[in-house]
Amino acid sequence: MARINKRRGHELGLRECLLEEAVEFRSMYGKHGPEFWDALSKPIDALIAGEAYSFTRYQLPDDHPLRLAAGPAGMCDRLVLTKDDELMPCAQ
Repeated sequence: MARINKRRGHELGLRECLLEEAVEFRSMYGKHGPEFWDALSKPIDALIAGEAYSFTRYQLPDDHPLRLAAGPAGMCDRLVLTKDDELMPCAQ
């Protein structure tokens, strides 16, 4: 039975932004061979499937309030977008 009114997190548009960026990145670099295409398809598949997705802070959209929250040294901090579209630090 499908869940009605599934509660989603506060980052509703973030998954779509990350997906758009991943698709664009794959279209640029995936043409270098099937192994590149396959590797670059994994983030796309995870985002489409609604899975938890780990990425670095600098991949946040430029206007996202947390993009620069950690300062220049924190731009490589790992974040995770959960299945419920909540954004949180990635457990190390």
